[in-house]
Amino acid sequence: MRYEYETKPKACPVCKSLRIAEILYGLIPDTPELNKQIEAGEIVLGGCIVWDACPVWMCVDCKTKIYRVLV
Repeated sequence: MRYEYETKPKACPVCKSLRIAEILYGLIPDTPELNKQIEAGEIVLGGCIVWDACPVWMCVDCKTKIYRVLV
């Protein structure tokens, strides 16, 4: 199932967790701030290849990928 939202959801549509992380793509610099955000579950890394239909958010607990509604 594909989950789509206009804005970041407050809870995961599958497990109802409130831990929804933004997915960052591309070559991301290794900084202390970024590492803290990754450890806190605020950000996950999505890899180097980016296309229009990439998921934007991911549930940290159940790994459900969440997409932005394409208008």
